[in-house]
Amino acid sequence: MIVTRRRPKKRSLLPILLPILAIGALAGALYWPPSHNIIVNGPLKPAWGVLSNLGGTVARPFTFASQQQHIADQNRETRRLNATLESDRKKQDEKDARITALQSQVTQLQAEPKPTAVPNVSKAKPAGGAGPAAPLAATQGAPDAVKRTAAYWSSMDAEKAAAIVQRLPDDYVNQVFAQMPADSVADIMNTLPPKVAARLTAATNR
Repeated sequence: MIVTRRRPKKRSLLPILLPILAIGALAGALYWPPSHNIIVNGPLKPAWGVLSNLGGTVARPFTFASQQQHIADQNRETRRLNATLESDRKKQDEKDARITALQSQVTQLQAEPKPTAVPNVSKAKPAGGAGPAAPLAATQGAPDAVKRTAAYWSSMDAEKAAAIVQRLPDDYVNQVFAQMPADSVADIMNTLPPKVAARLTAATNR
């Protein structure tokens, strides 16, 4: 039995090259201005119109999909920008709140009474006097400014009033204490540092 081996036939590239060359030639003709003008405006104009409409119909789904993708990308970018703007707005609101709080603190500090010249006060201790308000317990001769300061300290928080007391002369503080209720004076004295409270008490007893 004789077995013969067939040689494989060489495949020709011509069937593949011809369509490629035809497409390339058509693309070149459409790209080259003179031939493009002849195709669009010459005898082939009706055929070009039909092909254009057909191409538009075929490409419409792809164009619609591209438009939808573009819209989706724009929507994502819009949401991202809105989130960034909202974050920036919250940060700005926090800054504004901090600025308002600082301005309120500055206004409050400016409204606090400042140290003034202390009028001469008699150091004589009245009979039966006791506590830090005793030396100036008489209120008839107290200046209006001292009375207003006493009313202001009485309405304040004891810690804030104590902070002011530490910056003022002892004689003036005792004048103001003399116009205040004993409970308010006791709260402030309890809040003061022990050394300051002792100094005020000593000044009262002189």
